[in-house]
Amino acid sequence: MTADVVIVHYGPADVTARAVAAALRTGWPVTVVDNDGGLDPEDDPRLKVLRPGANLGFACAVNLGARQGASPWILMLNPDTEPDPGVLERLVAIAGGRDDTAVLAPTLVYRDGSPQIGGGRFAGWVREVGRMSGIGRRLRAQRAQIASEFRSPPGGVGATIDRQWVSGAVMLVRRSAFEQVGGFDERFFLYYEDEDLCRRLRERGWSVAVAPEVRVKHALMGTQADESAREPAAAYERSRAVYHQIHSGPLLRRIVGWDSARRERALR
Repeated sequence: MTADVVIVHYGPADVTARAVAAALRTGWPVTVVDNDGGLDPEDDPRLKVLRPGANLGFACAVNLGARQGASPWILMLNPDTEPDPGVLERLVAIAGGRDDTAVLAPTLVYRDGSPQIGGGRFAGWVREVGRMSGIGRRLRAQRAQIASEFRSPPGGVGATIDRQWVSGAVMLVRRSAFEQVGGFDERFFLYYEDEDLCRRLRERGWSVAVAPEVRVKHALMGTQADESAREPAAAYERSRAVYHQIHSGPLLRRIVGWDSARRERALR
């Protein structure tokens, strides 16, 4: 079973080049959407590079890249990920045995091998109250759960763990499900597009899961090394407000909109 790999380039070219090389090892078609310019990847017949001439944002660029292929699975791969040989193929093999699965992700780990938080429960009152108040109980509980699953993965070989949403850093999506919901919502320039996609897929009855035995190193924001810290932070706040405009009730929409605008102004 094959997948179409989509990589969105933005940031250091050498970081993206390493991700492209890892993706090409699978033998699958690879599409790179060059949101930054200046990328000069190796010449390979399986590789297609799209140069839109502007930074389209992550959601729009992935949608563009996904349209270039026809494989039953689409694998989104961040440039700052470092998949070992055979890992991506294993992820597809596990997903292929689950007819109800729309999204399957690996366990993301830091370079030292410790687990990252790569998804969780949908944003709502608990997350937002914690963010605005500075109380991190929910985050600490989530870290503890991830660490426990990491040490002792439930189930046997090929087992998966259900999640409400998973990170788009490495996300395997069933093409038919992705197209059913219209792909990523392009109102999200960066951040929250993965959570929104998973939410819409689950509303259609699809499952979203993590394969704990499949582990991929993620440098975490390595593609933003050339950006100021303010730019991704501002993008996060704008996407946060968009997410709640779509999915939350009027009171939470208003509160988050106010808080996001306040935080974005402070970044100027």
